[in-house]
Amino acid sequence: MHFDYLVISGGKLPPFSFVKKLSSISSHLVAVDRGALMLNKLKATAELFVGDGDSLPSQITFRARKSMLLPRIKDLSDLEFALGLLPKNSTKLIIGAHNEFQNRSDHLFVNLMLALRHDHLYLADDHGWITGIKNRTLKFQTPTSSVFSVISPHALKLSIKGSRFDVKDLRVTNPSHGLSNETKPRKDCTVNLKGSGLLFVSCPILKSKIKL
Repeated sequence: MHFDYLVISGGKLPPFSFVKKLSSISSHLVAVDRGALMLNKLKATAELFVGDGDSLPSQITFRARKSMLLPRIKDLSDLEFALGLLPKNSTKLIIGAHNEFQNRSDHLFVNLMLALRHDHLYLADDHGWITGIKNRTLKFQTPTSSVFSVISPHALKLSIKGSRFDVKDLRVTNPSHGLSNETKPRKDCTVNLKGSGLLFVSCPILKSKIKL
């Protein structure tokens, strides 16, 4: 499993050792605002830095081939702006986005909406990962019976194969209907959505196999 971009965002970041391993399975690094602090620890050069600097100490140093400084008053988040600069069909692994360091639930919600809007985008920490699925099939495998949930703000048709609770073209209208399923050990789990939703998997992404 390999990602085109590891995007280090400005929220709560997983442990350094975990981030270092993620950087080894990614072709390019992108730092978003406060994410430059982790970039500094990695002693690596980012392909791109995007941010307004509002959460960075003035003495921080980091290396980036291209930097884009944003105004502090704007109508897009730093992360959404950065994603708009990356190739549309590239695979993006984002850390520090769904565990917001300022305890801002609005930031968390917006970042989950980004996962719904952008294809091939994965939000991850050392406990699990989240991705959006829209009118397509995703296959993944976990080494243990991991809990996963499929959640959508909209009605959709859901098919799941290789899980504890398999379904076929189930019409889902309640947001909690897809909660707390389980994968089968050493088996591919196939999730198909006719509509759009979020897949939450409670297994570290480094221990998961995703058919990107």
